[in-house]
Amino acid sequence: MVLLPLLLLVTAPALLAHKETVYDAARFTHQLLASSHGLGTLSTVYPPSHPTLPGHPFALLEYFAFCTSPPSPTPSEIYLLLLPISQSTQNILHPSNANHSATLTVSHHPPRARENRAALLGRVEVLQGEARWGRGEEGRRVRECWLDVHGDAGGWTPPPKEGQPHKAFFARFRVERVWYVGGFGNEHFIGWVPGKVYANASATKSAPEGDGGWSYVDVEDDGEEWGYVDLNEEEDLGALENGMDWCEMW
Repeated sequence: MVLLPLLLLVTAPALLAHKETVYDAARFTHQLLASSHGLGTLSTVYPPSHPTLPGHPFALLEYFAFCTSPPSPTPSEIYLLLLPISQSTQNILHPSNANHSATLTVSHHPPRARENRAALLGRVEVLQGEARWGRGEEGRRVRECWLDVHGDAGGWTPPPKEGQPHKAFFARFRVERVWYVGGFGNEHFIGWVPGKVYANASATKSAPEGDGGWSYVDVEDDGEEWGYVDLNEEEDLGALENGMDWCEMW
């Protein structure tokens, strides 16, 4: 009977060490982007001036390219191909959307309920000068990366061609923060990943290294605290039923 407590004492640190940290979540987000075949859901909002859907969310399957340097100035970058006819493009570039904000959600393909997924919140930056049209050193590298991911898109990929009905141009999706859901159970990370932690990670490494803590991760970004949503079902779901805002719960 004495062996069981001793066994638990010996194995408990090893079990705790396998809890996912915010740094793991950043690395797993990069892995999702790299393995998603350039497919995700791009979410935007109709401008306040829209005649019938002001402020209404709009989400649609969208294509992107997750490129590692070069051509990106950082270890990895997300590029979009914008078309003026696209409702997502119109919402992003509307004057009322001063930050050109949007959210890109990625998951496994095919998606499975038990697998991880991530929503990347950020802003869209149209490439400068000729690069937006796939010209110049940067533009050619972005175009090459795009066609490596979407080889069937050559007909409408910049630079513009005579007779094309729509003129597409390249933009960069700048990630500012990530909402990550690792999956079911009590071993997966669920919560916010700061932009700095995401930017310093890659598909093969987590940086900076975390301490493996579980209940709350001591990470700050622009004065904000970030960490796990560690649900106590009875208390937290009861609070939701009583109308408490989700953000007040953790």
